[in-house]
Amino acid sequence: FPKLSAEEQRSIALGAEQIQCDKGFEVVKAGKTSTAIYFVLEGELEVLVAGDTPTGFRHAGKLPVGHTVGEISMVSSARATATVLASQPSNLIKISLDAAEPAILSRPDLVDFIHHLKRIFLERRELMELLAQNIDAIMEVYNREENGDERRPPTLP
Repeated sequence: FPKLSAEEQRSIALGAEQIQCDKGFEVVKAGKTSTAIYFVLEGELEVLVAGDTPTGFRHAGKLPVGHTVGEISMVSSARATATVLASQPSNLIKISLDAAEPAILSRPDLVDFIHHLKRIFLERRELMELLAQNIDAIMEVYNREENGDERRPPTLP
């Protein structure tokens, strides 16, 4: 991100909220858009993605003190690809889009930078969806071959 002035940082900090959360607190939910950035001050967050498990999720990583979550979804308006939970009692700083927006909108370079990021994220999402379609088509061909089905395979998108 382009550097923020001390006044812009102060403006954003004044709109920040401190959150004390218990183990299991849901910070970000997969499939939803985040309207805030969360900074881990104390504790730790767990990242869960869709998986073939009894719960429907698999562990994808941890976010210890100093890490952030929600910024990509907030900036790009994209749905989160993971659910993030507090893995232990944690202390977070939440900066909502409402708190950050005045500082962002006062800076044309930040607006341009965010629009550029949003375009990149949207292109990436489109590529990931195309890749998923191709993987489904490839698996269908593989499964047909495994089952001895000699039908003509589908064409890839």
